[in-house]
Amino acid sequence: NIETLLSSAVSAGTTDVTMVFEGGQTYNLETISLPTGLSNVSFAGEPDGAGQKPILNLREVKLDAPVIGKFLFENVDLRGADINTFLVNLASDGISIDTYAFVSCRITNFRSAIRLGNNALKVGSIVFDDCQVANMGGYGVVNTAGSTPVIDSITFKNSTLTELSTQLMDVRNPVKQITIASCTFYNRQVAMTQLLRLDTKTLPQSLTTSANIFSGNNSGGSINATSFDPASTALQISFGGSFRTNELTIDKYEFTDIGVFGGTAEDLFIDAQG
Repeated sequence: NIETLLSSAVSAGTTDVTMVFEGGQTYNLETISLPTGLSNVSFAGEPDGAGQKPILNLREVKLDAPVIGKFLFENVDLRGADINTFLVNLASDGISIDTYAFVSCRITNFRSAIRLGNNALKVGSIVFDDCQVANMGGYGVVNTAGSTPVIDSITFKNSTLTELSTQLMDVRNPVKQITIASCTFYNRQVAMTQLLRLDTKTLPQSLTTSANIFSGNNSGGSINATSFDPASTALQISFGGSFRTNELTIDKYEFTDIGVFGGTAEDLFIDAQG
């Protein structure tokens, strides 16, 4: 029982905990509550000889600890039990996490990878690096419910994101820096309404994108880069250095400065749906 092991570790004075899972194995973890007293916690996979990551079947990770430094998932295949469930839902005052990160992970079938309620809580950085994210519910991979939480930065880099429903993120609080770099987006079975849903009253201080690809027919639906007209705000948004395939239909708000590839995702990728 993981919760018992974690509680025993904390009681013994070990607060920096890494849980290691073997590649090629499936772990039915359901819901895990992280106890108070952890300073750092990692879910780490050791891929097997064929490069297979461990599969973690999860419904939710709950956080009892008010303060955590590093909260990391690395080299694991995270599979949600219910697309209507948030992997991590922070909804209490006083919670603080320095870094919440996914590195070289596959993440599927959650409503969001993280949701912050409209509470007095703080997350330093939220990072997705070298990940495959697929079949996420309509709240966005990252979701905040109001203007109260504090987030220093949100970063998506070197990742592939497929079949996202509605949006990549829905962020209602001011964030110092949002970065989307070297990512590939592909939707064919479901539609995104917009890439970014942001509250115009609490826009990020800076939003940077670079070297991204937006592809697929978006299940026949039109898409906006943002949920608002960027020209009506002071936020500078450019998708220069990125491109989209020509089967993607824009609704009202284009990906400013983006290049258009003269073909479809099937023309661009060897196995677009693989």
